[in-house]
Amino acid sequence: MFKFEVGSVYYARSACNHDCVFLMKVLSRTEKSVKAEFSGEGVKRAMIRVSDSGEWVMPWHYSMAPVFRAERLYSDGV
Repeated sequence: MFKFEVGSVYYARSACNHDCVFLMKVLSRTEKSVKAEFSGEGVKRAMIRVSDSGEWVMPWHYSMAPVFRAERLYSDGV
């Protein structure tokens, strides 16, 4: 199972535009939440959810909000 790690950067793609990539850098974490810096949005705390494939967070709550999954570790090539 994939878990968020402090110092790692994760990505999520926009539901509307595949070329739009959101980034999340994990600053700290507890068992239930992560404190992360989001590209263009500043620092925010988000609750960790767990699915069969691993941990995920949804820091904003609107219909097309990005979902960050621990399995999507960011590299320059995405």
